[in-house]
Amino acid sequence: MMRRLVIATVVVGSIVPAALAQETTDMDTDVAGETVETVVAPPPEVRTYVIQNEQPSVTIGREVVVGAPLPDEVILYRVPRHRAYEYGEVNNQRVIVDARTRRIVEIVQ
Repeated sequence: MMRRLVIATVVVGSIVPAALAQETTDMDTDVAGETVETVVAPPPEVRTYVIQNEQPSVTIGREVVVGAPLPDEVILYRVPRHRAYEYGEVNNQRVIVDARTRRIVEIVQ
């Protein structure tokens, strides 16, 4: 019985982290042959939450573009049940960002 419990724990423990990692990132190879991390589009429920939850806008002195990291003065808000994403309002544009890197993954229109 104990052996089955240990095996089940190992199997579940190895599956869950892999599933979580696939939610936010994908690995790719760039032109130089180096491995780079690319951001996967957030799930629809993240976009819906961001649309329904307005926050105050922060003005920054540069254009808001997908892939650009946001400066620390931009306040980001968590998306419930989706720890990989945060959102904020920048230059009057609502953005979804990768919580780990602060890079914009989507500008919500």
